[in-house]
Amino acid sequence: MLDIATGTGWSARHAPSFGAKVTAIDISTDLIDAARGLWTGVEPPIDCQVGDARTCPSRMNTSTRCSRLPAWTLPP
Repeated sequence: MLDIATGTGWSARHAPSFGAKVTAIDISTDLIDAARGLWTGVEPPIDCQVGDARTCPSRMNTSTRCSRLPAWTLPP
């Protein structure tokens, strides 16, 4: 699962308990750091990255699912 604009990772933190492999991205380093603290002990571990929603990871493929994509972060 790809969680774009994860913030503190509320959506992302529950998905691994259902067997999902999660990548979480947010543009804010502070929010990613806060999310990492909240994800302590989550298995499988969440791959979290600082990044921009306009530049999705190259490893995104047809099996990737987005949990949310806020339209206000995208260019007009």
